[in-house]
Amino acid sequence: MRIEYRLGGMGWSAATMQLRNDGQFVHGFDAVWHPMSYRIRAGRNVSPVYQVTLRQRPRVRRVRLTVTEPAYAGGESKQLPEQRGDATVLAGSTVRVNIQADRALATASLSLDDGSQVPMAISGPNRRDASGELRVDHDVRYTIALTDATAEHLTNAKPTQYTLSASADQVPMALVTMPGRDLVLPLDATLPLKIEAEDDIGLSAVTLEVRRTEGDWTEIQRWP
Repeated sequence: MRIEYRLGGMGWSAATMQLRNDGQFVHGFDAVWHPMSYRIRAGRNVSPVYQVTLRQRPRVRRVRLTVTEPAYAGGESKQLPEQRGDATVLAGSTVRVNIQADRALATASLSLDDGSQVPMAISGPNRRDASGELRVDHDVRYTIALTDATAEHLTNAKPTQYTLSASADQVPMALVTMPGRDLVLPLDATLPLKIEAEDDIGLSAVTLEVRRTEGDWTEIQRWP
């Protein structure tokens, strides 16, 4: 028993079919990338020619992230360059994933590495756009799952995996660079100070506080 087939406009090829224990002859194709015609030949007998028509699965054409920083960092929103599904963000940030598919969609979702799903809202006149958001408190890996709006409800195969990395906010640093050491001064002396302060996000204010012996700290200057 042989199967004869041809791919696209190529000539006919043939392969011997395997006989299974249940008496059936089988032959498998690992991957079919072009329309195919085939027929079965057994001795002098040959079957009609059958056609295999390919249907493309839905795919993501564009992806763009919008990151909103947590309130403690100012809550600013910024849009990342297109086609970047990976990002490193401050822990507690919200990331909106916006995508455009190559066809109308029935459903779309973000599939997270913990097994959970985040539904995406479908929009646009052709129902090709979708968006969903998630809060990033720790590193998250995700893929984008699509189901098209055809009668077959085709899904996307082997979607790209992206990573959202959560970066912890660093502790602000302040340093008195002048005089930069302990001093013993006479009463009513004036002491010039030079202070440097920095933070990975930015500083909203820097204050200078003093206290006498074991008293309470008192603010004497504030920048800005």
